[in-house]
Amino acid sequence: VGHGCSFLVCKLSTPLAFWWLLEALKDDGLPQWHGWAAASLLSCLCVGISIFIASGQYKAVVIGSAARQAVSSLVFRQLLGLPAFGLSTGALSTALTVDADRVFLACNEMG
Repeated sequence: VGHGCSFLVCKLSTPLAFWWLLEALKDDGLPQWHGWAAASLLSCLCVGISIFIASGQYKAVVIGSAARQAVSSLVFRQLLGLPAFGLSTGALSTALTVDADRVFLACNEMG
């Protein structure tokens, strides 16, 4: 919950920081530190958003890799129980790789 709220605050604060920067650039009566503070805030918000997005993608890859490994081991266990003359080598390798890759790609799409 905290991660999502922080990301939401960063996303919603970015237009306000940009507006503050534009106001500081437009109005010559404001002190110069207003512009510097707005530019710094905008930079920090952009870096924060990038970190949140990168961490979300990292979590999606970790979950996808764990799911891929689980599916591969389940398929491998099932294939060990099959008679050897029932399937070709191509069918075995397809079952081991393609099905697990589909799970991995689905997890990456969700993240």
